Amino acid sequence: MNIVVSSLSTTDIVRQSYIGENGVFKIKKGSIIMDMSTRDAETAIDLAIPADELGLLFDDCPTSGEPAGADNGTLTIMVGDNIQKCEKIRSILEVLGEKIIT
Repeated sequence: MNIVVSSLSTTDIVRQSYIGENGVFKIKKGSIIMDMSTRDAETAIDLAIPADELGLLFDDCPTSGEPAGADNGTLTIMVGDNIQKCEKIRSILEVLGEKIIT
């Protein structure tokens, strides 16, 4: 299973990185994408729909507490998905942050 974790700085970069010519959405069906980027909620919704159609698991995982939290693994991570899907990525989330909100 492929897992992609992204933390990009702008909505434009997020969109290009996912749906561009060589974007993340070209990865293998069944892959998990955890997006921790700085962008608006509308973009997360806009990306979740085509990801689902492509058979990808797209998780909106905004964070709080960076950059120090990222350096120390103490981020607060808010997972915008159902708990069943969150369990698939929980072990990764626990490395990146100390507080996981689902």
